[in-house]
Amino acid sequence: MHLARRLAVPLVRRAALLASLAASLLTSPLVAQVGTPVAPADSAPRLASATLVVQVGDTAVTPIPGAEIVIPTLGILQRVNESGQLRIVDVRPGRHVVSARRFGFRPETQFIVLEPGSTRTMAFYLEPSATRLGTVVVRGERGAEMRGRLAEFEQRRQRGFGSFVTREEIDKRNPLMTRELLLRFPALTVVPIGMGRTEVRLRRADLMGAFTSCAPVYFVDGMRVDGVTVDDFPPSTVEGIELYTSGGLIPPQFRVANAGCGVIAIWTRIGGDR
Repeated sequence: MHLARRLAVPLVRRAALLASLAASLLTSPLVAQVGTPVAPADSAPRLASATLVVQVGDTAVTPIPGAEIVIPTLGILQRVNESGQLRIVDVRPGRHVVSARRFGFRPETQFIVLEPGSTRTMAFYLEPSATRLGTVVVRGERGAEMRGRLAEFEQRRQRGFGSFVTREEIDKRNPLMTRELLLRFPALTVVPIGMGRTEVRLRRADLMGAFTSCAPVYFVDGMRVDGVTVDDFPPSTVEGIELYTSGGLIPPQFRVANAGCGVIAIWTRIGGDR
């Protein structure tokens, strides 16, 4: 009798405690909001897009209608209007390589950094090329235009000096990154350069047999361009690549200051030729 009474007291206290706890839970804000969706924490704000305004003219500042503007990093290829102008909106902020080209003129490439929400203006003044056509122009012959641009590329490839990657090889291999096309050459290696970017470099052995690497000089459509890497040009925008790993192999048109380490020359595809 006494034992049952002694056991009943803790049981009563325990039941009272559980009842009190249940009542507090029912009035708790956490329980009161059961079934109410909780809004997720605000994600990082998306960077505002930029706007790029491009003007293309010749050396006399005369507009060049129909000139192509190429931004390989964004897959953009558009033409300027009759006034030689083009306005590109919703451009992803960051570092970009921009090229202007028109058949009959030497292409020009510039480098630009676009800040979020900014509007930047670029001006290109193209020089007439030595192979400019006469007054008779055949329109729609895109293949002939490409062959004209790559005539020297094909001549150098047939001579066998240097290493070459052709459009046929690019389409056949269908690589994700352009550097994949070059890593089959033993003289090349890939090193990180920060901000998630990598750079193709040429390997060199010093007098002691230790290997070092150096950065090659880049040419894009025949013009020297600094501050770029091969992966700035998606494979779908590349028509051909020339690689020269020795100063003695570098053709005269690519012999510039600091080219002793080597040269990578990239030829981009004509607009609409994908």
